[in-house]
Formats: sequence, structure tokens, C-alpha cells
Amino acid sequence: MGEFAEIRSRSRKGKGTRRTTAPINVWCLPAEREELERLAKTAGLSMSAYLREVGTGNQPRSVVDYDQVATMARANADLNRLGGLLKMWLTNEERLTPEQVTQLIRDIADGKEVLMRAAKKIIRSKR
Repeated sequence: MGEFAEIRSRSRKGKGTRRTTAPINVWCLPAEREELERLAKTAGLSMSAYLREVGTGNQPRSVVDYDQVATMARANADLNRLGGLLKMWLTNEERLTPEQVTQLIRDIADGKEVLMRAAKKIIRSKR
């Protein structure tokens, strides 16, 4: 059992479920509510769980878009492969044709663009 699960089970012993206890109402402006909802979503928590975490002094961890991370990992692997080909071209007697070198450089630029788009999506999702 993880540390968080242990804390939750200890804090709930003998106290019933959260749904049977009295809620706490928080008054806020619509813009503040939107910001809290955005932060809760970024952390992958419900609004109630997010406010409970923050209210008890815990810093909720953000959830990263794992699809974008996978895209970045694939693009990184492709760039490593292309870099290996370029290194081979520069160091070996076997030379690539000018067309192959041009295509290799285009592929590297395309891979860089894929990484940049994925990184921007992750950064935008954090705002």
C-alpha cells in the first residue's frame, strides 16, 4: 500500500465516508472557480479532491499527457536513428548520395518539428 493510501485509510477509520459527512462550501468568483477547475483537471483530480489536497498542505502533482510523451519518445528514437545515419555518412568510406543526405536532413527537421509540437501541447495543457 502506498504512502497516500495509508494516510487515507488512517484518516478515514471510524469516521464514515466523505459523502456522509458535512461538506465545506467555498465562496469564490466565477474566474476563481474556473482557475480551480483548471488546476484540478491539470492534476487529474476532482475539484473536491484537489481542494482537499491543497487545504491539507499537500501539493497535487500534475498529470502529463502520456500520448504526447509517447509521441516525443518515438520522435526522439527516430532522431537518434537519423543521427546515427548522419554520423555513418561522415565517418565511413561508404558515402550516401547527395539526395540521401538531403532527405536525411529533411527527416531530422521533421522529427524536430514533431518533438516541438508535442512539447507545446504539453506546455499548453499546463496553463
